[in-house]
Amino acid sequence: MGLLDDIPNNEGHPVDAGQPYFISDGSPISTFEFLQPLLRSLDYDQPKASLSVPRALMLGRIFWAISTVLYPWLNRWWLPQPLILPAEVYKVGVTHYFSFLKARQELGYVPMASPREGMAATISYWREQKRKTLDGPTIYARLFVVIGITSCSVLLTCQT
Repeated sequence: MGLLDDIPNNEGHPVDAGQPYFISDGSPISTFEFLQPLLRSLDYDQPKASLSVPRALMLGRIFWAISTVLYPWLNRWWLPQPLILPAEVYKVGVTHYFSFLKARQELGYVPMASPREGMAATISYWREQKRKTLDGPTIYARLFVVIGITSCSVLLTCQT
């Protein structure tokens, strides 16, 4: 019995391997709307200024044109990579929506958690990670250990 044998309404026909399936809760949302509760809960500052997508695209196209003209010198250490390109604007500034209907029809997919439940779990996870990072050893403790081990090895070397 294979992994895909228990799929409802499959009627013994295997699902093609390598098929893409989008797994989501089925609601469109922008990246910033999705991340705002997480960033707020972790006490990160929110951006104070915003830039509309058309203006960001215009800036991206300007940077793209400049980088195209300067392409022969882009790998030089003194010439930075473009600040923003149109592809990055589309990734961040446009609402993406992927339908999970194919996954529902072929695999019987049903979202297990609501967006609110998922965000609550994500927030609690990242709060714990942030707490572990802040509660972990400081740079001073690490320096103390490195200096202590180095001085002990120097003392032992000098005594022999």
